[in-house]
Amino acid sequence: MHLIWKNQILMEISSLTDIKKWAENYIKSFYCDDDFINEKTRLKHIHTYKVAEIIRWLAGELGMNNQQILLAEAIGLLHDIGRFRQIQVYRTFQDRDSESHSLLGVKVINELEVLEGIDEQKKQIILQSIEHHSDMDVNLPLGLPALTDLYLKMIRDADKLDICRVIKETHQKLLSSNYDSNFLVTLGIRRSEITDEYTEDVLQDVIQRRQADYNKVQTLTDRKLLQLCWVYDLNFRQTLKRFVDDGYIQFFFDILPQNSGIMQAKKSVSSYIENKIHGLSSQLSLNSGETGSIINAE
Repeated sequence: MHLIWKNQILMEISSLTDIKKWAENYIKSFYCDDDFINEKTRLKHIHTYKVAEIIRWLAGELGMNNQQILLAEAIGLLHDIGRFRQIQVYRTFQDRDSESHSLLGVKVINELEVLEGIDEQKKQIILQSIEHHSDMDVNLPLGLPALTDLYLKMIRDADKLDICRVIKETHQKLLSSNYDSNFLVTLGIRRSEITDEYTEDVLQDVIQRRQADYNKVQTLTDRKLLQLCWVYDLNFRQTLKRFVDDGYIQFFFDILPQNSGIMQAKKSVSSYIENKIHGLSSQLSLNSGETGSIINAE
């Protein structure tokens, strides 16, 4: 068994249960006397445990046994492990301005030999799930082993669910700050982006039920529409239902401006949900909307 050192952290990894202890110690090692780093570290620290909780819940919903649930939880705990080095080195969570946090996570895990004591099949499931958890659907690899594909779908759904929580909470803080300039800078938002205008191609992505290309995004309304597209990339009925039950679809509906194009997009999403789970769309109100803000989340 391998002993891992990281900032005087000594951990012996011999089972999936040890990964939780390692992750907690590793994440805590990034807290320092830099308020910016601490704020961003705390954000991802909370996100890590929320995603681990969600993927455990999903594994239970899917009828997995205890070992399979532990594997799912390990993936949840490690899926964003690259974020902590990313924010420390680059001072950003923007992959396009630094490097892929997914690939960086795989690099950290291999470099520190975190999975040294885990059997090869589980190790590969964890690594491939981390590597591809943030890929656009069109970039997902083909021909993955069935079990790896299952866990990859699980972490992608769990990740989206908790990112929606972060978006919703940050949206409220942004409104409360009255679009404070410093807060906008922290979120990576230019004041010129705060508009009800949208890019027609992004709107059509929602209407045509496909994942929007982030490279097309030009305004905050575009970002809202892009995040609404996440509903099309959910893999399980359980997570789709929770997406609606937890109020995230309604939240995205509510923060979009009111016009005919947006209404068409809402109707497309609502119809898609109804086709997947009969009666679920009845929880949604299409006749709502506001002008304003959204955060930049990846």
